[in-house]
Amino acid sequence: MTTAAPGPSAPSPQHQMPLPAPWPYHYPPPPQPQPQPQGRTFFGLSPLAAIILLLIVGVVAFIFIAILLGGLSGGGEDLVQSYDEDVVVGEGGHFRLDLSFGFVSRRVEVNITTTGGGRFDAYLMDEGQYERVYGNESTNAFSAVRRFENISALMTNLSLPDTGRSYILVIDNVDNPLLATDAVPTGTLTVDLLVRVYESVDF
Repeated sequence: MTTAAPGPSAPSPQHQMPLPAPWPYHYPPPPQPQPQPQGRTFFGLSPLAAIILLLIVGVVAFIFIAILLGGLSGGGEDLVQSYDEDVVVGEGGHFRLDLSFGFVSRRVEVNITTTGGGRFDAYLMDEGQYERVYGNESTNAFSAVRRFENISALMTNLSLPDTGRSYILVIDNVDNPLLATDAVPTGTLTVDLLVRVYESVDF
């Protein structure tokens, strides 16, 4: 029996070495970081930071505009005179309160309430009017800037824009024969008198 000569042998496959594992090796491998969603930005700021910034800018702008408009509108007021007393006026007499003068513009708050006695009259007068009615230059004539007659209380605001005149507030407990509408005295009068004089000022 003849044995066939061995033919050329088939080439043996090359032995493949496994690739080395990354170092250090973790099992199980750690989770890979997920990309964070990118929100819309305003000049490079996050939406929350942009909202806060806009709120701050809005508040600052509002304050600036309010100051500017206040200056353009003429400013505010300063309290230049205050009077808060109980006033007693005998029958047939009167009480005089001189109001500050010499300012650009004045506003006078008047609050008078009877606490004893009958009704009364209140007059706003300039110096000349007062002298003609109550003073040494009495001429039996009557005039006043404002008249409030036969009342038991008064709450009002008076504007005094004329800086060249001095003004007087009079509480009258006199029966003036020239006036048909004034109060008739019934004895001593007691009132609570509150007066505030404000001057207009510019900032």
